[in-house]
Amino acid sequence: MAFTQLKTDYVNDSLNTGVNTNVRYTITDNGDGTVSLTDATSYAVMGDSFDAGVINGINTVVNSIGAQVTVNVSDIATNATNITTNTTDIAKLLAGKVDLDTTAAAGTTDGDLYAAIVALGWEAEVIE
Repeated sequence: MAFTQLKTDYVNDSLNTGVNTNVRYTITDNGDGTVSLTDATSYAVMGDSFDAGVINGINTVVNSIGAQVTVNVSDIATNATNITTNTTDIAKLLAGKVDLDTTAAAGTTDGDLYAAIVALGWEAEVIE
């Protein structure tokens, strides 16, 4: 889903205080025992509407962010496992005890790893 910037410049209603200091309503008799209220306020500025459409739009964006965070947390857990494995391999390297058969990355050979270790200036020994 493409990210759409949310509106950040909502404006509240602003009363025309030269005419009224409170919201005013006109009462209309509906003829059936009920009345209707009509806003009769004089506004200097009519504010923005904040209705179900706006709330649904915000919730859609928040939900999509939540879904991305869930995926990223899963990726973080996988990366943490990989870091732990790599840290163990590094400790073995530093101790001079590396089993190249178990540390070889996909697509590499023991010779590739041995050459990389030697290129770093470390002493390497192949453990049979």
